[in-house]
Amino acid sequence: MTDTGSAIAVLNDLHSAGVRIALDDFGSGFSSLRSLHQLPIDVIKIDRSFLVNNGDDQLLLEGIVTLGRSLGLVIVAEGIETPADLARVTQLGIAGQGYLFARPLSSSAAAEFRRNGTTVTVAHDSPANETTTHQVAPAVHRGL
Repeated sequence: MTDTGSAIAVLNDLHSAGVRIALDDFGSGFSSLRSLHQLPIDVIKIDRSFLVNNGDDQLLLEGIVTLGRSLGLVIVAEGIETPADLARVTQLGIAGQGYLFARPLSSSAAAEFRRNGTTVTVAHDSPANETTTHQVAPAVHRGL
């Protein structure tokens, strides 16, 4: 980001208009602690890498959750793919998203999810063009 001042101004305008802002992949790449104070963040999405290190990053994960809560942010763990991932997220008491709940949804399937709460009908790209109904766990949208 080369012009952070302009980006912050645009994000502040969006936030003032009611748009919720999420900081994606928190804890990796270019996301930083400084951005938590510079940007109008509502949600931090913790990078999957903190879940898959066999507990090696547990203290960091707990620290991010504590920091996010102290700032009044919604915390979401990305990349929930296994029951073990879900157990870690549940233990921390945070929301999660990932393939364990559902694959990425089209705009029409996302609208159906919003209407129905936890049931989504998805037509998969497959030779048979099958249509299935997915039950989406409440944790995927809790607090969002």
